[in-house]
Amino acid sequence: MKVNISNNKLLRLIDLISLTTPQSRVLVFSLVILILSVLPTDQLYLLPIRSIYQTFLGWQPYSSGMTRSISYILHGHFDLAWQMNSLGFLVFGVAGVIYLKDVYKLFKQAKKS
Repeated sequence: MKVNISNNKLLRLIDLISLTTPQSRVLVFSLVILILSVLPTDQLYLLPIRSIYQTFLGWQPYSSGMTRSISYILHGHFDLAWQMNSLGFLVFGVAGVIYLKDVYKLFKQAKKS
């Protein structure tokens, strides 16, 4: 059976970004944390919060401002994070637990082999 190399690479990429395995979650969460940690937050409040739901339907979803909230948490600006979206603290905590659990799983697997 002949396997197309480019098709195989595409499947691996999809598997990597799908967040279905501990390896993919650790990689994606690490990249997101790195990017949000590096981006400056001192002028984020000046940018408008754009939401497709608010623009077209007239209501603001619960997730609006979540990325900024997480970015503020990573930079230690907890008051601004709370103002952007108070659910950011819950999401940050849940994502942190999942991240630590997956890192532990990967560490155990590496230790066994």
